[in-house]
Amino acid sequence: MKKIKNSDLWGLHDTLAKIILPYLIAFKKINTNTYTGKSHKEWHKVIDKMIFAMKWIATDDKRIELPTDKQEKEIQEGCELFGKYFRDLWD
Repeated sequence: MKKIKNSDLWGLHDTLAKIILPYLIAFKKINTNTYTGKSHKEWHKVIDKMIFAMKWIATDDKRIELPTDKQEKEIQEGCELFGKYFRDLWD
């Protein structure tokens, strides 16, 4: 198991987003099935929203500007969708 550094815990959401993001991107590329009751196109839109949220969170420490209200809502939506569909992230 990887040694956990205290600095990784200070912004655990950043740390986790950096881990999750490349997996979501790769998952979308290979995913051909959906078991969510959504069409393939709708499911990929959901995954895109998750990717947007993780991308923003993973890079927010490098940003000078804060997210706009619209972006903040999109980030929150992506995180909520990740939680909602967490067990559906399989192919």
